[in-house]
Amino acid sequence: MSAGRLCRREVQVASLGESVRAVAQRMREQNVGTVVVLDEARPAAGILTDRDLALRVLARTRTRR
Repeated sequence: MSAGRLCRREVQVASLGESVRAVAQRMREQNVGTVVVLDEARPAAGILTDRDLALRVLARTRTRR
């Protein structure tokens, strides 16, 4: 089986300057776990995953007591 048979054809994208909150909301709305981050200088600057959000954003926030 090829990767092409398993992948989604509609890819969600974000710009480098877009807020993490906006991207996370779009990920929820579109039911996706990854977003390709685009930069004007290159076709793709990287990807943002739901794991990135969990470990690098949510895990860093302080909890109120």
